[in-house]
Amino acid sequence: MAKIAPPKTAPLITLTTDFGLSDPYVGQVKGVILGLCPGASLVDLSHDIPPQKIDRAGLMVASSYPYFPPGTIHLAVVDPGVGTSRRAILVQAGGQMFIAPDNGLLTRVIKAHPRAKIREIINPEVMNHRISPTFHGRDVFAPVTGRLAAGLAPTEVGPKLLDPVLSAPVLPSLRRGIIRGRVVYADRFGNLVTNVPVALVEKSPGLGPVKVRIGGQELTGLHLTYAEKEAGLPMALVGGLDYLEVAVNQGRADEYFGLGEGAEVEVEL
Repeated sequence: MAKIAPPKTAPLITLTTDFGLSDPYVGQVKGVILGLCPGASLVDLSHDIPPQKIDRAGLMVASSYPYFPPGTIHLAVVDPGVGTSRRAILVQAGGQMFIAPDNGLLTRVIKAHPRAKIREIINPEVMNHRISPTFHGRDVFAPVTGRLAAGLAPTEVGPKLLDPVLSAPVLPSLRRGIIRGRVVYADRFGNLVTNVPVALVEKSPGLGPVKVRIGGQELTGLHLTYAEKEAGLPMALVGGLDYLEVAVNQGRADEYFGLGEGAEVEVEL
């Protein structure tokens, strides 16, 4: 095992999984990490990703990492291919590190950083000695994360990887002043989060009064706060993840429209 140089500051690690909190899985992952790097600070991005929703996890990570300081390590495990020949990867990008299954979860991060350094995690010395075929989150990804946080050089995890799996996330289209997108999910408040980046709306040429069509209704304007509409009324909103959202002030848009993941949305500029 290579020597580990202790980090100069307390390492920061984010965790994103589909493990939920009703089972001990998340706790065991944290236990492995803290056993290897007791000084680490662990931040839970989400453990409520629906099972096997790789793209949802990728969106969570990609929309969150810019808010973390250089040196942060992001561990994301949504892994329907656990135990198969799918690879495990480490991505160095934007001064941060990302650890995940090589199943497309980190597509957005890799595409946003063309010079990202990617390595396949294959060194058995950075993993647990006993590896469960169904729990690589604890036995592969957590030990690597803990050792990297404790100062392990990224080069120790394995060789460079030139062909990471890149998924094709459903992206919005823009044609003749109309953006066509979809609802990605409903958050815990019932807001319908779409795949339409607010930046795409704001930077589109000929920007006029925005009209958002969803569920057979048309909403006028792009609002910044919920209070801009009376209680119980729907609106198009600049969401906290910097994507267009459809919300209802003091209500649930998913129930109001009877819509959820996959619903179509149009934005007319």
